[in-house]
This record gives sequence, structure tokens and C-alpha cells, in this order.
Amino acid sequence: GSWEMDMLSGTLTWSDELYRLLGYNPGEFQPSFDRIVHHLHKEERDKFLELHNNSLEKNPDEIQMEWRIVRTDQQIRIMTTRSMIERDRNGRPTRVYGILQDITEQKLMQQQLERFAAAIEYAAETVMIMAADGAIQYVNPATQRLTGFTNPEVVGKNPFFTTQGVYSSDFYRSVWETLRSGTVWQGQMTNIGKDGRRYELEAVISPIRDTSGDITGYISIGRDITKELALEQQLRQSQKMEAIGTLAGGIAHDFNNILSAIIGYTELACEQLPESGQLRHNLLQVLKAADRAKNLVQQILAFSRKSQMGHQPIPFAATITDALKLLRPTLPSTIE
Repeated sequence: GSWEMDMLSGTLTWSDELYRLLGYNPGEFQPSFDRIVHHLHKEERDKFLELHNNSLEKNPDEIQMEWRIVRTDQQIRIMTTRSMIERDRNGRPTRVYGILQDITEQKLMQQQLERFAAAIEYAAETVMIMAADGAIQYVNPATQRLTGFTNPEVVGKNPFFTTQGVYSSDFYRSVWETLRSGTVWQGQMTNIGKDGRRYELEAVISPIRDTSGDITGYISIGRDITKELALEQQLRQSQKMEAIGTLAGGIAHDFNNILSAIIGYTELACEQLPESGQLRHNLLQVLKAADRAKNLVQQILAFSRKSQMGHQPIPFAATITDALKLLRPTLPSTIE
């Protein structure tokens, strides 16, 4: 809406559109400066009047301001005004004219974009925006922290036509062809950071379309799953160890039964032989070996049990000796 004020006569005129901006029908009342002030938001009035008066007295001849207006239907709208001041040869204002424009939708869109930008900046997920040709236009701080590369180092580069020593060029080409066809790509990939460290990324890359449906770019949102995969690997290893423990426990029980027979029959044979005979001496060595095997089986059974163990005093030196005997076969002979 346009308006004009003759400072000599005090006459104010404005266009029909300015009536509509305030919520009235054109020509519904005689335009007046007080009417404008009346429709200003109460928090804006004093500031508006102060700036208006100062502008007439000493400020430049062009003024641009932004205000909140309360329409007649109580809607609050954001307006911008641009005014021009004509003065006589003594510098006194003779005519003021300008335009009033409703920028509420633009302001709301700007606020929404700022919220989106803040969300992307503070997001824990990696965000990368690419142009239609695949060239990187922006990466958020999370991406920079994960990869080690800054925005200036990657902007303009195309991630789909590079080999990073992890995948062949055919892999990146297939991803690129999927996106160019307008299809969303999602999957897991291994990348290499600036410091050479590998990391696992679970990513979704989507085409960005304009109002006509044409692809104008792509956005990639990823999540670092390196630690999750490492924990998953540890869990699988733990499950393997648990399975091995269960297997060892089952074998140990069977072996214990075999040892019982060996020990029992050897003891019976020893009782039927004279104490000074060589055969009895040999059988006693068999009993010692079987006893050591029995102790080893008991340790394997203790390791494989899932129940909680109780605490009790033990001969510490003997425990160390037994542990060393158990470790000895698994250690290289160069270790003492």
C-alpha cells in the first residue's frame, strides 16, 4: 500500500491496498496519521513515534522501518515501510511518501528456515547437501567432527566419483545412478576420515525436488554406528565364548566320568601289587597324572558354570601355582 502526506497542509492520502492491509474496505474512513498509530502494536508505538519525529528533523531523507500492526480483525501482521522525505531549501520537510508492505509470511518462512538451520547445525547426525551434479554444497558440524574435513575442504567436490580405498568406483557409481533416477538410497558404508581412521556410517540419501518435480540436489543424513558395530562384534565374541564354555563343560563331565574309571581301576590294581614292585610304582604315576587331570577338569567346570561363586579363604600361593600350571600350555616357551 502506498501513502503520501503533505506536511504543509497536514493532508494524508493512501491507496486502497493500505485500507485492506489494515483490515478495512477501501474508503471506509478518512486516512489519518492517528489511525496508523492506533493500529501499531502497543509495544511499538513509542519507538515508532520517536523514530518518526527524529527522521523528520535530522535523519536521512530515506527511512526503512519494520513494525507489527494489529489489524481491525485483531490479526498481528509484520509490516515494513519505506519512506522518502522531500525538504525545502531550509531543510524543512514538505512532503513525505512511501509504501507499506505486509512481510508476515516472509518473516515466518525466515524463522522456519532459521530453526531448520539451527537443527541441522546442532544435530548429532551428519548432514550433507549436494547440488544436482553431486557437488557438495554444505556439511554440518557433526560431519566435520566425524570426517575431520571442514566445509571449505569439501565444498565443490563430488563424493560419488572418488575411491577412498574402501570400495571400488563401481559402488559409488551405482549409488549415484540410483539417486539420479530419483530413488532414495539407504545403506551402510565404510568411510575414511582425514586422519586415516575408518568409520561406519548408516546413511540415507534423498533427492531434493522443486515445485515442478525436477531434482535440484540431494541431502544425505547419516549416523555414526562404528561403536555400535564394535559392541555388536564384542557381543558375538562373548556369545562364542559362552558357547565354548558350555561345550567345554559338557566335554569335562564326560571326561570326568572316564577319569573316575581310570582312577578306580588303577587304585584296585595297586592294592593287589606289592609296595616295592616296579609295576605298582608305575601305576602310582598314572594316579598322579589322573589326579592332575581331575583338577584340570574341575577348573574347566568352574569356568563354564553360570552360577555365582561364593567367597572363601584360600591358600594364595597354591592358587598361583595352579594358575601357572593351567597357563603354561597356552604360553610360548620363550616366556618364563
